[in-house]
Amino acid sequence: PGAGLVAAEPAQQVAWVAEDGRTLEVADVLQVEVVARLETVLPGDEDALEGASAEGPRLVRFAAPELVFVDAAGEHQWHTRTGSVSTVVSDPDQGDLVDVVGVTQLRQVGRESIQVRQLLGTPVVRLGEGGEISPLQRFVLTRSGEGGTGVRVFAVGSGEEVDSGVTRADVVLDARFVSPARITFLLADRAAVPGASEAGRSSATGPLEIRTCEVRAAGCVIHWEGGGLADSGAVLAR
Repeated sequence: PGAGLVAAEPAQQVAWVAEDGRTLEVADVLQVEVVARLETVLPGDEDALEGASAEGPRLVRFAAPELVFVDAAGEHQWHTRTGSVSTVVSDPDQGDLVDVVGVTQLRQVGRESIQVRQLLGTPVVRLGEGGEISPLQRFVLTRSGEGGTGVRVFAVGSGEEVDSGVTRADVVLDARFVSPARITFLLADRAAVPGASEAGRSSATGPLEIRTCEVRAAGCVIHWEGGGLADSGAVLAR
């Protein structure tokens, strides 16, 4: 996410922000070439809207061929095959767009508060930072807001917190929905993570773990356990 890159796995395509900081590019992995480009609006451009994003373009979700992104002119959906661009929503006061699936939107409305909005119904606000909406729009996962190492899962609509398969004590490096009710986690051993007063310390004693859990169910499957953080600092669950 920090590199401004999103993938559309079924279509085997990847989108990113080009080196100029304003052009969006879509590459086909099998063809090994860029197949679509779009120039976005930057702060200071004539088309920029007052109160809109003060930063460069940000990619939200890529469900090929539709790429949702935010720039200084607002929130947009780009059809990467036809080239058409439409507005997702035009009210920046609703909070920063984090994810969108169908008629469900996830927005950051405070430093540690997320809001789940649907086309019909009352928005639900819960503690959290960032996150992802599940396929079929049943659940939302978000960082716990308790140091950012845990993950919480809420039911879309009711806002009920449900069992995610991990606890507050787990160090979640990454998490992603892999089906409407299943999440894959990349976990680190807490003993291998430097504390607030241990800047620069690293440890290879704690294992990394890839685990898939069924939401609301007690069972999880551990797919892999490997070396410590010092050996695998660049691993992401993607």
